[in-house]
Amino acid sequence: MASFHHVYIAACADTDKDGGIYHYTLEGDALTFIEKTPVDKPMYMDLTADDMQIILKQPLHSVHESALVTYPLKDHKLQSPSPIQMTLGMEGCHLCRFHGKTFVANYSSGSLFASDGTLVTHDGHGPNQPRQDMPHTHYINVSPDGKYLLSVDLGQDTIYTYDDTLAELSTAKVPDGYGPRHLAYSDDGKTVFCINELDCSVSVFAYDDGKLTYKNSTFMFDAPLTVRNTAAAIRVSGDYVYASNRGMNDITVLKWDNEKLTVVSKISCGGKSPRDILLVDDILFVTNESSDNVTLFKVNGAELTKLDQELHMPGPLAVAAC
Repeated sequence: MASFHHVYIAACADTDKDGGIYHYTLEGDALTFIEKTPVDKPMYMDLTADDMQIILKQPLHSVHESALVTYPLKDHKLQSPSPIQMTLGMEGCHLCRFHGKTFVANYSSGSLFASDGTLVTHDGHGPNQPRQDMPHTHYINVSPDGKYLLSVDLGQDTIYTYDDTLAELSTAKVPDGYGPRHLAYSDDGKTVFCINELDCSVSVFAYDDGKLTYKNSTFMFDAPLTVRNTAAAIRVSGDYVYASNRGMNDITVLKWDNEKLTVVSKISCGGKSPRDILLVDDILFVTNESSDNVTLFKVNGAELTKLDQELHMPGPLAVAAC
């Protein structure tokens, strides 16, 4: 029997331009549209069996701050939302839930927000100007062992470890100017892979009880690029790491041998600016922000085969599934 999933895609546009959350079911390779819930400029989602939390970009009553809103789920469909909560920062771009609270990374203000009102703002910059002119928090999630929070600051080339009060416990760094963006974890939780946006590489860290130890980095492109390229999303399945690259508009597959990564294949993403990717069983979803389409690939290790089915919506940014 084919596995069955609910898939949600955030289209970051105004509601009057078809912005919202697009809901599909996936059974085997078959994708079926269920409904669209109008939501104004959704940036990123966190999904549980009971609800979905969404970061909104520039709510209508405020052009300066992002907001957090919760949609209860009934039979996997979004219901009437909760009142919004301001994240006390600009361009909230990533979130997670931990110990009963929600945590948000505010990219443009270089801060981390907790739903209990706690706000931590980073200070500093990196050498890769102008992109590293100030802190730019781009990611926050629960650590591989479920004990801490890991947050990535693109502007400081730094990965932070926090407790659930946002008290800083330790830090680790990628090489100067790399611009770390997102993390993914090995199946055993002992290795953390960090995709670096500014130089299109993946850095490897050993993980142990909240502490990260840098091991090495692998570039996804050897020759000088003829287009401006920025890496975006990263996912892990077994010994393979999947990464998206904007500009070159490809999906790069790297093989992990417990010491280092090696690039083993590349394939066109089927659109422009692949911002997010998600593996649902053996189907890879790719949200192509600039071409307003979502492409699907059948995955078999290093081999990716593009499926005929393609989704169309304005500015797809993020995908979540259950």
